[in-house]
Formats: sequence, C-alpha cells, structure tokens
Amino acid sequence: MEATNAVVTFGDGNMEAVGTGSWTPSQATLSKQTGTPHTGLQLLRVAYNGFADGAAVNGTVIVGHVYHITGWARGDGTSSPLVTSAWMSPTYFAGTSSNSWQSFDVTVVATATYLQFGSHDLSSGHYVEFDDIGVADVTAGSYVAYHAIISKQTTNPHSGNQVIRVAYDGSNNTGLAYQSPGITVGKKYKITGWMRSDGLTTPLFNDAGVNVFCQGTTATTWQYCSATFVAQNGNISFQVLNLAAGRYAEYDDVFVTEVTGYTQVQDRQGIVDGDMEGKPIAIVNGNFEGAAGPPPANWTQLLVTATRVAGTRTGGEGSYVAQLAYNNSDTIGYLYQYISLVIGKTYHVTGWARSVDGVAVPAMRDTSAAGLVWDGTNSTSWQRIDYVAVAQSTGLMMKASSLGVGGAVQFDDLSVIEIGTTAWGTVGANLSKQTASPHSGQYLLRVTADGSGPYGYAIQSGTLTIGKKYHVTGWARSDGVQVPRVYLGGSLLLWYGSTATTWQRIDATGVAAGNTIFYLAQDTNNSGYVEFDDVTVTEDKGKQQVIDKQVVIDGDMEGLPMNLVDAAMEAVGTSAWAAGTATLSKQTTNPHGGNQVLRVTKNGGAYAYAYQTLLTSGHVYHVTGWARNSGHGEIPMMQLGTSVNWTGASSTAWQAIDVTAAANNTTFYLLGSTPSAGNYVEFDDVSIIDVGTSAWSPGSSNATLTKTTTGQHGGKYALRAAWTSGTYVYASGGAIFTPGKTYRMTGWVRSDGTVTPTINMSGGQNVWTGTTATSWQKIDVTFKPLYNSLYLLYYASSPAWVEWDDLFATATN
Repeated sequence: MEATNAVVTFGDGNMEAVGTGSWTPSQATLSKQTGTPHTGLQLLRVAYNGFADGAAVNGTVIVGHVYHITGWARGDGTSSPLVTSAWMSPTYFAGTSSNSWQSFDVTVVATATYLQFGSHDLSSGHYVEFDDIGVADVTAGSYVAYHAIISKQTTNPHSGNQVIRVAYDGSNNTGLAYQSPGITVGKKYKITGWMRSDGLTTPLFNDAGVNVFCQGTTATTWQYCSATFVAQNGNISFQVLNLAAGRYAEYDDVFVTEVTGYTQVQDRQGIVDGDMEGKPIAIVNGNFEGAAGPPPANWTQLLVTATRVAGTRTGGEGSYVAQLAYNNSDTIGYLYQYISLVIGKTYHVTGWARSVDGVAVPAMRDTSAAGLVWDGTNSTSWQRIDYVAVAQSTGLMMKASSLGVGGAVQFDDLSVIEIGTTAWGTVGANLSKQTASPHSGQYLLRVTADGSGPYGYAIQSGTLTIGKKYHVTGWARSDGVQVPRVYLGGSLLLWYGSTATTWQRIDATGVAAGNTIFYLAQDTNNSGYVEFDDVTVTEDKGKQQVIDKQVVIDGDMEGLPMNLVDAAMEAVGTSAWAAGTATLSKQTTNPHGGNQVLRVTKNGGAYAYAYQTLLTSGHVYHVTGWARNSGHGEIPMMQLGTSVNWTGASSTAWQAIDVTAAANNTTFYLLGSTPSAGNYVEFDDVSIIDVGTSAWSPGSSNATLTKTTTGQHGGKYALRAAWTSGTYVYASGGAIFTPGKTYRMTGWVRSDGTVTPTINMSGGQNVWTGTTATSWQKIDVTFKPLYNSLYLLYYASSPAWVEWDDLFATATN
C-alpha cells in the first residue's frame, strides 16, 4: 500500500537505459558509469560543472500529492548526495560523502512538479552517484469508498511504510474500498495479499460484492490470501463485515496478475515444450471458476446434473469445484468437453476428484469411454488424478458411477498435456520422449540419427528474430559417442557439448543469424542419440533476466560471472580492450557467434595481445571462448596474469578455450605468438567466471568452504562446507531475503553420512531439514523468513562435510 496505483513517475530509474536521455542536467554533467553499480550494469553519475549545487532532474509529480521515494546514493569521499525538490529545496534526503551505497526511503509531499537528485557541495573533479530509484504516488485517490472511510496508516505495516484502512462510516453494516484496475471479464487472475482485523471485524477480498476470493478472521495479526479467479466484473474490493462504530480492517501488499497460460515463464520462453514435459492442451474452464450452470460453463452434461459449487481443497485454484450429482435418470453420469485430442496420441492427465457421499465413485475417460482411463475410489478425501494414457477420441470426460439418490462426486483443476514430440520438427533424426533419469520432471527429448545425413536435428521454426540476441540454457547428454550441439538460427553453432553420459549444462548467448530456426543436434549419421531437457530460449536485453527473481548469489555453485566488457565482441570498436604491441580491430568474416570478432594484429615484439584488468590475484577462474589464427603459424593463447594458461593450435578453424586456473595478478590477456608484423589471431565469445567461494562466507572459524568437482549434482561444481572446529558449521549466503515475504527454495544437498544438513535464517529460524543420506537429496520448501540472511548449516563435533548444489530461491509474493 505504498502507492494507490504503483505508478513510477519517471523512466530509467534502474539506470540501465543507454545514455542519460531520461534525465535533465541542472548545473551538472550527467553520465552513465559501470563501476560497481548497486544492481544491474550501470549507475548515474552527477558531476561538477562549475556550480556547487548540481543535480539530475526527472519525473513529473503533482504539487500536493504524497510520493514514496526509494533508491540508493553514494558520494565520492568529498561530495554528498541529496534528493530534493525544485531549486534544491526542500531536502528530502541528505546522504554522506561516503563512497559506500546508502539507501533512501522517504515519503514526502511534492512542493514542485519535478524532483532533483544531486548535491549541495560539488567541486572540481567531484561527483555523486545514484541507482535503483523508484517514485510512487501514495495518495489515496485511486480507491472508491462504499459505506466506508478510507485512509492510509503507518502502524506496523506488513511491509513498507503504509497500509490501507477501511473503516465504518455509520451508513451500513458492510463497508468496502474498491478499484477498477483494468481486469477483463472472463479472464483468469491471481490475487495475493495480506489482511488483518481490529479484533472484531472480518476482512475479505472480493469483486465489489459478487464473488468472495479470500475471507480472513478476526485475528489482529497479518493473514495471507492467495486465490485464483475468473473475473465476473472489472472490480477488486477490500471489504469489511460486521462493522460497528469505530471498527475497521487493514490491508497491505495486494497484487492482482493475469494468469496467461500453462506456465508464466512462457512470457519469456522462446520455444514450446522446452522442459520436455509436453504441450499443454487447452481446456476451457478446467478449474471450474466460470459460470455456475448447470452445467458449468463450456462443459456438457449427460445423465447427471452438473453444477459449479462452492468448495476448496488445500492448494487448489479458486473457490469452486464441479459436482456431478444423481438426477434420478441413471446410476452413471458424465460431464465432458471436446478439447482437440488426437486419437492414438499419448496424454498426461492431472487433476483432483473425490466422492461426496462415500458411495459414488469418480473416474476419468475420453469421450469414447474406452480411452484415457482412470478410476478413483469412493473416498470423500480429495484424490490426485495423475496418469498417462492413449486417446481413443477427441474429448475429455468426467464420470460418476454407483450413483444413487443423493449421490455425487466432485472434480477440480483438470490439466491435459500431450507428451509426444509434436512441438518439435525433425531433420535427419527420429524424436522420442524418454523417462530414464530426466534432468527434472518426468520426460526428456531423445534425438536419434536416422542415417540420412551428417547430422540429426530437432527443430522449431519461427521462434527467433534475425539479429536479436538470445540466451539459451538447458541440459544435454550423450550416449557416450555422439556429441550434443545447439544451433541458434541457420548454421550458427552456439554450444558444443561432449560425449559425457551425465547431464551437461547449456548456458550460452548469441545473435540469431541465417534464418529463424532453433536446432538441437547430434554430430554423426549412425544410430546413436543425444538427449536434452529443460531448455529455455530468452531474448537477452543486456543482463541475465533470472537475476530479477533468483536471490541466492552463486546458488548454482558455478561461480560469479566477471564483468568482462565486450566479451561477445559485439561492441562498436575496440575501446573496451587495451592493446600491447598490437593493433586491435573488429572483423565480420565468419564470427563464432554474433556479427563480429576481435582481431589482434602484431605490430612489434614477440607477442601481440589485448587485455583488461578485472581479476583478483589468487582467485580461480573458469575461462571459455573461441580462438583462431590467420593461417601463417600464429599460436593463440590466454593468460590469467603472467602465466600462459591455454595454448591453441596453428589453425584457421575455431578452437574452444575451456580452462580453469588461478590468476597470479589482476590482468586478463588474449594474445598470440606471431611470426611477423601483420599476422594476427582472433577471439570471440569469451567468458570469465570466478569459481571460488567468494559469494559464500564460512561460519567464523568453524567451516572451510571449497568448490568440489566430483559427483556434483549439476554443472561443474558443488559447494562443500567442512568442519574445522566448534559444534555447528555453516556457509552464509548473505542478507538476501526480505522478512515477511514468501519464498520458494529448491536445490540439492548431500551428507558425508554422519551429519544432517539444514537451512536456517540468521536468527535461528529453521526452514528445512534433510537427512544423513550420501546421495543427493531434493530441497523444495516454501517459507516466510523472519530474518534476512541465509545459512546452510549442520551440527558436528568431529571432521564432517556437507555439499550443496543448484540452490534457487524466488519470491512468490
């Protein structure tokens, strides 16, 4: 409830836009910088331009409105940052000259039509910097009162600084505040939020009196709501029941989002069936939140009376289920919908069902009554529908048998997925879904060469745009002979695996070229195969989008990417690279990826080299990339400091750089041993990852942290926390959580067989406990942290260890 409409009043608050076009200088020089931003890749610098008072101006605010301003600022050791109104007065925030990031979080009444971010004490050569600024209008004008008084309160909000209070106005025993936030009747939405009572009232969410989404209790503590609904009108209401003079209820952190499909990652995912779990088949009103009937909207009934009835189950969507009840016609009844099933294809059907009277039995079929067979029991508890079968007709049917007077069964949240390979085209290969040891889920995609050509492909057309940059992730493995590959448009080889039969991580970025086809391939025309799972293709707009959600730094234990500028060699010119006895240039002939390569041409000395200074001496780095020569005997090389860590061959073909080594100083070199002036070596698609443990802090002197490479769950590394002293051992992931928010954490852990791994918050809150198993154990837990720091912990009094891998935590509210 920090803003009634959560409208950001200016652009480029995260400073990630190119240039400073969203900002207006006021007696200052503005620039974007890349050195240690608060988050992302850039920050805004406000520098001296002849005046002590200098600022960056942004935003259109309304005089008299209340605004919530948040962000981060720092000085340069001399000048101090300020957030002010017009003409540098009044001051909303005054920082210090410290060059450490300082947060500001203020709520103010606007006295002018714009805001200024700058300093009062600029001088020659000095500056202040800003990042991650947000401005929201927190006046209460967006809510409409109905028999209620609406106000913002600041006492003990769920988060932030304010809540909305809906209080009795004396005119009715029910009061509400509502908005019309642009939702569309008939579409599906999810609402989440928090509510509390004053001890006597009953708070709830609804749509202006039509349907109740969540109803709380009279508890004065914060109560969580999460519900999915189909919009019956365009309103969202905060309602209060049982009002009396002076009574109220309060609400905070309410979000309404459209549920757009089978999985919301499809908003970014560029391919269909990338998780290999199959292609969702559309079921209209499969959660029965639509019109009540009989029968429920979009369904047809036969020999039964079918209606939408109020009912919920733990973890269910919405507030309704479908009920098939005896109608004095028959002892068996049906509710069905034709959903474009294909006869002979295999489908995975999930959902829930139960008996109402303890006699009637729920079942599932297709509309032939012979295919997609599942039979439940007469238990009145909810039973999970989860089966795979072959369709013999084109429709899905729910069945109620053993019906008698008063008998009924119920169904909810039905889903059908085709588990074949129809989402994928093929060239020179046979495709199949397999169930043996997938990376995750139940299925993987196998590409088996059919002998008709030098390669076998699984393809998808029309998924890419030529010239755009894409980030491809996923997993692949070999049959021990074939080599899995990934192509990004045309013949652009983006990723090349190995013959390992264990899962290999795909994580590569490139520019789509040639055409708009995405390929997964193997490299020979015999009967061997390669397998793929959990593949994603997302447009890369300048930073890894997963950072927006994943809060565990180095959670996959693969290390921290270094900020190697122009690593893909796609920047205009060579300004990111310094030259040593060489002339640097960008070339466009046959790049490894994208449109350009970096050419290092000898102009004197024994070696020609390009370099950047970004390493930490003693740290271990994983360097990948590609190199080649001009065909005159040059040898491409790579150095982490003063020692050569990789030496290529004298070849004009692209050679893979893939080496892990420690740096002995701060400079990274791409170089070539060239026979004579004018000879050159070329490099492309270079990546540096710090594979050490710098993202994790050991528990005092009680733990030794290392990255291990034997038997890891995924990728090349796992994190080992080994006992050295004391009674408990932990690795701290830092202050990454927001207390009060809800998070889901997944990952893997294994013990040495003597100790039990746990996940705790810094104040002692335990959120997950494992076992002493030496095999990898799955972590999948949802929790609300009371503290902000993550501890991977176990108790021991003698030598012991625990290993962790692939930890991911995302906020769910």
